[in-house]
Amino acid sequence: MDDIRTAGVILAALELTPAEPSDVTAILLRASDRQVLLRGDGEGCAWSPTATSRITPRDVTPLARYLADHMDRGRIEHWTKIIDRGASEGRYRPLAVMDVDYPSRLRAAWDAPPLLFCSLAETDDPLGAASGASTMHGGLNARLSLAIVGSRQTSPQLQESTERVAADLAVAGVGIVSGLAAGIDAAAHRGALAVGGYTVAVMGTGIDLVFPESNRHLATEIRRVGTLVSQFAPPAPRTRTSFLRRNHVIAAMSDASLLMDANERSGSRYEVEQALDYGRPVLAWAPALGHQGWVQELVKTRGVRLVESAAEVSQYMARSGHEGGA
Repeated sequence: MDDIRTAGVILAALELTPAEPSDVTAILLRASDRQVLLRGDGEGCAWSPTATSRITPRDVTPLARYLADHMDRGRIEHWTKIIDRGASEGRYRPLAVMDVDYPSRLRAAWDAPPLLFCSLAETDDPLGAASGASTMHGGLNARLSLAIVGSRQTSPQLQESTERVAADLAVAGVGIVSGLAAGIDAAAHRGALAVGGYTVAVMGTGIDLVFPESNRHLATEIRRVGTLVSQFAPPAPRTRTSFLRRNHVIAAMSDASLLMDANERSGSRYEVEQALDYGRPVLAWAPALGHQGWVQELVKTRGVRLVESAAEVSQYMARSGHEGGA
């Protein structure tokens, strides 16, 4: 089964999944379950010997059997056609969790999404045939990465500081990961782009949409030389929880996170909590956050480190055993 058809099956399976999308991830990472899900293809009783002669019912989890037996073939065809259109037009490439190009740090997370859609830079082969490697494989998987996150409503001074930090780290070969939101996120992307660095925008919508609309030009530039990433179906709109789910991906696909500015109750605070839960180092921008009680508590109890320059960020990451550069 090719990548596009596989993605269609996964999206159809997600429509039936009773709980978390990561339950489908577990199926795809388990050989017998994966064979049943993908070979069943909506035809029912996919675990029977006629579907795969080497798998018995005892080899298959109840969820994999349920999905294979109940997926609507029409929904598989629906999603396959949508994905095929976008991929053939060069807008994105689907990456299932078992694909070699799927971000390795993210795959290791307990709640990794089963499927990503990633934009293709101008130098990429849309079908992945000529180069054998996508932007994700040749970019983020091949280099140290730093998530830079913060408030949508922030000061011009903090946006300037964010751009400078992102630029300095990008020059050193560090991939800059953020969420394509207004404020700090946009500044992080702009800083990396300004010096010809590599940046990844993790979206809270489907990859065919951009939110906020004011960042459409920025998204176009990232698509040209970096990577847009979405865990949602290509035409999916934003929802009340989609940006929180996006924050999981930002945290998990980065080696460390830098919090530039945030309120105690915010999506950015949520991102750093996720990063800490994944065992990733978290740095906080001292000029904006050092005086806040909740940040001081994270410093005391969870090992968050206060920094006030790009040099400190680079030095800390180097001391942690990482080397910058592609």
